[in-house]
Amino acid sequence: MSSEQLFGNNEITAIADVNNQIATAIEEQSVVTEQINENVKNISDMSSHSEVQGTHAVKLNTNLLDRLTDRLNLVSQFK
Repeated sequence: MSSEQLFGNNEITAIADVNNQIATAIEEQSVVTEQINENVKNISDMSSHSEVQGTHAVKLNTNLLDRLTDRLNLVSQFK
């Protein structure tokens, strides 16, 4: 007995359609997952870059503060 005899053409077509819909949904979810992974990587890269820039800014500010302190000390000698 063939599958067509057990279910009929309409049922087989319906099952095939559902299988195709499932396959399409899986492909779409795979694409979205890849996009999410890329976005997470980009966010991670930007966070690392921000950390480096923040550390650099702190060093520059510390250097500036040291220079200002030196200038204040020099000015105070003339008072």
